Amino acid sequence: MMISKTQLGSSEERRAEVYISHALKDKVFARRLDEALEVHDREAWVDTESITPTADFWPEVCSGIEGTEAFIFLISPDSVRSEDCLRELAHAVEHNKRLVPIVYREVDDEDVPEPLRSPQWIFWWVRRRGIKTVAAASISFTTVPTAANAFGRNPLLESGG
Repeated sequence: MMISKTQLGSSEERRAEVYISHALKDKVFARRLDEALEVHDREAWVDTESITPTADFWPEVCSGIEGTEAFIFLISPDSVRSEDCLRELAHAVEHNKRLVPIVYREVDDEDVPEPLRSPQWIFWWVRRRGIKTVAAASISFTTVPTAANAFGRNPLLESGG
């Protein structure tokens, strides 16, 4: 469930467990992922829903990132070039958030920001059995500390296994 700023004061800590960073072009998928996470009783913070109009954007984003346990980065050609997404990623790294990269649309490996190169990736096109499957995989990465950081890319996920 997305947290509305009308429900929380700007000084209150966010109750969302995960922040979803995405390019504007990927907002429909980000919303679908948020809805699927909600089915698993996980609350997400998504900038398109969690910031009220007229709010100062960047401080609200920082608050959203800092108040969550994990940071999902939807990898796409647009997000890896987005100044906003890269700034959000840098803030998440600075605050030691668990990184959960989900490859939504294919990009060249060298275009992926350095901090996202080592955590195990979730490949959307391999997991097309449904957004709920991607959400379940995301949950495993956000709840098991070593899962997101201890391994490189999983060849089983890449091959569809």
